[in-house]
Amino acid sequence: MEGGSIIMSGRKASWREINEKYVYPARELINSERFTEAKDLLEKGFKEFSDPHIAMDLGDLYGNEFGEFEVAKKYYIFAFENYPLIDYKILALTSLLGIPEMKESELNDLEKKIAADEDLRNDDDILEILDDLQLIIGINESKIYENQKLVYKNGEKIGLKEFPEDFYRSKLWMDFRIEFLRENRFCHYCEKPASTVHHIASPKVYPERCLDPLNCVPTCKKCHRIYHQE
Repeated sequence: MEGGSIIMSGRKASWREINEKYVYPARELINSERFTEAKDLLEKGFKEFSDPHIAMDLGDLYGNEFGEFEVAKKYYIFAFENYPLIDYKILALTSLLGIPEMKESELNDLEKKIAADEDLRNDDDILEILDDLQLIIGINESKIYENQKLVYKNGEKIGLKEFPEDFYRSKLWMDFRIEFLRENRFCHYCEKPASTVHHIASPKVYPERCLDPLNCVPTCKKCHRIYHQE
């Protein structure tokens, strides 16, 4: 990054070459918690190849390890725009859910690009993530539930004493959902990119487990719909 802009050249290469030269070595550095070295290596690779896979790894690094969400957002948007397959586009779009203060103008730009592509505008997972992004931008901060309504286990919030009607539009749920999908990116049933969090035990029946990761599985929109039709 220079002056807030993505620097790239766009030389074409095989995915194998990109993997061996940049992606795999960078991930080894990340596993060793050598984040700055990994970032520098990936930025060099991105400048050389302008590859969306490298962009995704850079987005994760800037967002998760450095807290530079504006930079992470640029890389995720680049990945979304340049991935050739819808499944990968869903992965990039889901990553944007974890970016604080997503701007309405940026969401409008994404919506226009999606509307111009027939496959994207008819994809249920893409549309669900767009709805979530709109909800995050317009969410009412007052819907953070008071501590006395929360249920804790080992110091972690795992649920509520009562299930409120507006739970799925609350910041409490959106924060949990975003974090859960960042850590669990693929559908539990079909292994495609996940866009939804499914509760194993219904939160309406067991509200005390509505924020329990052990009571949740990541799903795509199609599998989630099939599950609830059974």
